Amino acid sequence: MSDLQKQEGTQPAAAAGGETVKPADAGEGAAEPGAVPPAKAVEGEVPAEEDVAQKLAEANARAEAYYQQVVRLQADFANFRRRTVQEKEELLRAANEGLVRELLPVLDNLERALAARGERLEDFRAGVEMIYRQLYGILEHEGLQPVPTVGEAFDPARHEAIEQVLSEEHPDNTVIEELQRGYYFQGKLLRAALVKVARSAKQATAQEGE
Repeated sequence: MSDLQKQEGTQPAAAAGGETVKPADAGEGAAEPGAVPPAKAVEGEVPAEEDVAQKLAEANARAEAYYQQVVRLQADFANFRRRTVQEKEELLRAANEGLVRELLPVLDNLERALAARGERLEDFRAGVEMIYRQLYGILEHEGLQPVPTVGEAFDPARHEAIEQVLSEEHPDNTVIEELQRGYYFQGKLLRAALVKVARSAKQATAQEGE
């Protein structure tokens, strides 16, 4: 074989069209330096879809448990409120029953007074006064107290002025007469007292001149 033929045999073969075809690189197909190798499935690992489904099921179970707990709490509160209302009504009935029982003797005395005949007026009056004291004592025991009036300074929070009377004998704006008694019940104003109030003549004249 001639030297020319040897040289031609060592050169790369030419592709069709005159392009030179290079021999395949021995390292072709190998991973590039620094490339991350594909992840391999770990034995026993749960797929992502199954993991999401499991977590969703657990979340639904917790939500259902919370819902049932709220339902039980609502039922317990409704029962508590119903029992509270019933107990309050029972206490009110018991209180009213006790008051009515205390008033029965007063009713008996009124019936006796109305049934009495031929008694003197003084005796009848004494019987009525006894009934009044008996009734007032019961109400006072329950917390009834009269509103102070005569001699007190007029107070619109507990007095209702029906008339103003010119007077030089009493200080201006002083209650001089009680027309209807007012009452407190357990410290709270139950009814204002109807009163007459003194008005100083000098004060009235001064106001008219303004």
